[in-house]
Formats: sequence, C-alpha cells, structure tokens
Amino acid sequence: MPDLRPLYPYAGGKRKYIEDIGRFIQHATYYVEPFFGGGAVFCFAVNLQRAKRFIINDVREEIIDIYRAIKNDSQPIAREFGELKTKYEALSIGGKEQMYYAVKDYWLKTRSAAHKLIILNTLYGAMYQVDTDGVFDTASGHMRFIRGRTIGLDPEQIMLWGEVLQNTDINSGDYSEVNIPTDSLVFCDPPYLDVGFGYDMPFTTDDQLRCFNWCCDTANRSDVSVIMTNNDSRDYFTNLCSGKRVRTIRYSATYSAGVNTNSEEIAMIWNERKSSLIL
Repeated sequence: MPDLRPLYPYAGGKRKYIEDIGRFIQHATYYVEPFFGGGAVFCFAVNLQRAKRFIINDVREEIIDIYRAIKNDSQPIAREFGELKTKYEALSIGGKEQMYYAVKDYWLKTRSAAHKLIILNTLYGAMYQVDTDGVFDTASGHMRFIRGRTIGLDPEQIMLWGEVLQNTDINSGDYSEVNIPTDSLVFCDPPYLDVGFGYDMPFTTDDQLRCFNWCCDTANRSDVSVIMTNNDSRDYFTNLCSGKRVRTIRYSATYSAGVNTNSEEIAMIWNERKSSLIL
C-alpha cells in the first residue's frame, strides 16, 4: 500500500517536524488525535502501523465533514476532485483565481467535499480563516502556482484515505469530549501560544492551561500515553512542566507568513512508550 499523505497543507502542520515527534509515536491499540488539523502525524502513525484503530477529532466540523464523506464513499469524491484539479491546473494565473472563488461559492451552497479539497489545496498560506459571520473567507493562493507548482493531492490518495478511514472513528467537538479508550496514545497539537496567524478561533492562555491540565489528567491513567506540542514562548510550558512527571524536548520551527520565523517548539510526553524500532 502506498504511503498515506495529508489531503491538504495546513498552517501549523507537523509534516516538517515528524523526525522530532515521530519517535514518540509508538505502538498502542488506539491512536487518538483530538486536534486533527491536516493530519500529518496521523499519516505517520498509519504508515508505520503504530495502532490497530484510530480516533480523530476537530472542533471545525466543516473540515471533519470531508473525512466523513470520504469514509462513506470515496470514489465519486476522488473522481470529481480529479476533474476539478485537471481543469484548475490548465488555467492561467488569472483563471486560477477566478476558479478558486467560483469553487468556493459552489462549496458554500453545496458543501461538496471535492470542491472543499480544491479550496484547501489552493488557498493562501494554508491558513483556514472565516469572516465575522463565521463563513470561510481565506483568499486565493493562486500566485504560488507562478513557478509551475501543481496541486499535490491526487485522486488515488483520496481513495486510500477512504480505506484507512474505515478503521477510524471520526468526531467533531471540543477535545475534552473525546473518548480515550484503554491502551491509547493521544497526540495533541492545539492552536499555539502567542502564534495568531491562521487561527480564527480564540485559544487564550487560559485555554492553553486548560488543555495542558487535560493532558495531565488524561495521562493519570497508566494505560494512556499523551504527547502535546506547542510554542514554548516565554518558557510558558517549560514552567508548567516543572516538577511534573512529563518529559520535554525542544526543536526549532519556522512558521509561514513571516511570523515568528525563528521560534522554538516544545513536545511534552506523558507516560512515554519505549520501542526498539528505528524511525
């Protein structure tokens, strides 16, 4: 089976940092991801068969609906996406921009999964944003195609996701409501502290503390391992972890849109799972 890849780029995604994080994604019966986003770490866990079953969740239901639709019937979505992709890539720069907004308008009326995948693969800076009424409103990213770049997603990947999702429970809601079964590995990648780009849903310092405490409480169960990543601005999480039974590692990170380009991220690991497997 070919490797599973994210369906779309996502601001704050972990694809670039999988070597830093992946060594802690070890075997469990369940892999649980309460802040799904683009799913790069989920893909890693699937490809290396780190779990028997998977549970994914995101508060943004219109994103989760794409995965529900693909799980239900991936073939027509893959076919329609392929047709739209071919049409898009044949257009001029100006034509790409016009098609982006036409596809966006169509999706707002129909909630077509194929059309939303086109949007997510061509929007500006991989930053999902909404207007004051909560309606999706990210601008076109057509200018990034000037140097001949194409949409990375292929219809075959959508079909592959359709297979993988048959073994995945899909939820939409607050992370604290996600059921954590026996023998689970939980990976939390919430909106980051002091990094505002790409986020239209407020996640305050109080929310950060609530999420950290939820991870601590979840890891009180000896059969559950938890990993949380974040920006360690002001040593906020380093100080929270002081005196607690949690391992921390730091790694350098670069963010899009020229914001915090030389930041340092932190991974916090509760109940670390050991493995002799090499990443």
